[in-house]
Amino acid sequence: MKSFPMKESCVLVGNVPGKIRGKYGSRVTVNIYDPRCYLWVFDLVRFNIRATEVT
Repeated sequence: MKSFPMKESCVLVGNVPGKIRGKYGSRVTVNIYDPRCYLWVFDLVRFNIRATEVT
């Protein structure tokens, strides 16, 4: 995969929304933001979004 070295990571991330929707159905909305674009940071601050690890 020399032409696309991060393919495995993209495939793993692509499976996450399906797993979340499978578990929570229409009760949750999944948005994926491009980390190269900083504009999504404003939504994190505006909506006071925090990430926590569930154990």
